[in-house]
Amino acid sequence: ISTLSIPLLFFLIEKKVPTIIAILLIISIISFFGLGIAFIIGTSANDFSQNLPFYEEELKNKLNQSYALIESKGFNIQSIKINEIIKPSTVIQFISSGFTQIGNILTKSFLILLIVIFILLEATTLFDKLKTISLTRKNTLKKAKKFIKKVNQYMLIKTTVSLITGTIITIFLTYLDIHYPILWGFLAFLLNFVPNIGSILAAIPVVILGFIQFNITQSIVVLIGFIIVNFVIGNLIEPRFMG
Repeated sequence: ISTLSIPLLFFLIEKKVPTIIAILLIISIISFFGLGIAFIIGTSANDFSQNLPFYEEELKNKLNQSYALIESKGFNIQSIKINEIIKPSTVIQFISSGFTQIGNILTKSFLILLIVIFILLEATTLFDKLKTISLTRKNTLKKAKKFIKKVNQYMLIKTTVSLITGTIITIFLTYLDIHYPILWGFLAFLLNFVPNIGSILAAIPVVILGFIQFNITQSIVVLIGFIIVNFVIGNLIEPRFMG
């Protein structure tokens, strides 16, 4: 958040806006968007949490139907005690714990904003400090500015790509009539910042929900959708801009 905010901070300071006013303005913008996201996500997460017993029961019924279908094809799955391996309560608890973590982030929003303020304050004096401590001032400042610019570019691209990913996932799940599409889109946005496994983790609860709501076919459709979106964006679009 700080990294994305620093270019705006420097822009406002260049326009002769006092540093404190510029930081307060940036924090106000962050808070406005944060409250909006917290309201939308909080409402969906709370509603989902209240319906967890229903989803657990539905998952249990769907799994029993699947076991019966497999056994009707001549496979004896009772001998491997599959009911002990795949427990609906454990699956639902896994999803629920994910929402708890998102809730923890939202409850720590004040602390996050406080740290952002300190980092932005530090950013305004960074180059002055570098001038003071550096023996080769010009070269050090040049490298520091180049480094900060590259980090800003990286974060901007990564955030934009994650936002596009989350938006496409939301639209895709809305089309499939999966419950709480905005919630899953936001989760895809957040976890897209986690390399390699983030997109997989974002898909797990939605694939399970697709199975609970509909059937295994819809669950596979959801999985394929996630794979296509993340392959195209993560392997074709993002590398092109990252360079």
